[in-house]
Amino acid sequence: MKSAMTNDIGNTNVINMLSLWVTPDMLQDKTLFGEIKAVIKKLSESSYQLSERELFLTQELINGLLEATLASFDKADDSLKEELSLSLKEILEFQSLLVTSANSH
Repeated sequence: MKSAMTNDIGNTNVINMLSLWVTPDMLQDKTLFGEIKAVIKKLSESSYQLSERELFLTQELINGLLEATLASFDKADDSLKEELSLSLKEILEFQSLLVTSANSH
C-alpha cells in the first residue's frame, strides 16, 4: 500500500508540473491549448480513461516535460540536482505508466 501512495503522490506531482509548464504562449493554436488543458484536468481526476488522442497528447507533453527537466538538470548546481532527479524519477514513472496503459489497450 505504501508504494501505491508514493506512486499517487508522484503522479500528482507530474500533473502539477504539466499544469505549470504548459502555457498559452507555447502554442499558436489556442484550440490545441484548450484541449491540452482539458487533458491535464482529466489526469488530475481520481479515475479517468483517456481516448487515443488524449493519450497521444499526454505522451507528447510528458516527453517535452522530460526534455525540459533534463535540460534544467544539466544546467543546475549540485544543490538543485537532487530535487530535479526526484522530479525526473516521477516523470519517468508516469511515462512508464502511460506506456503500460497504452500497451494494454
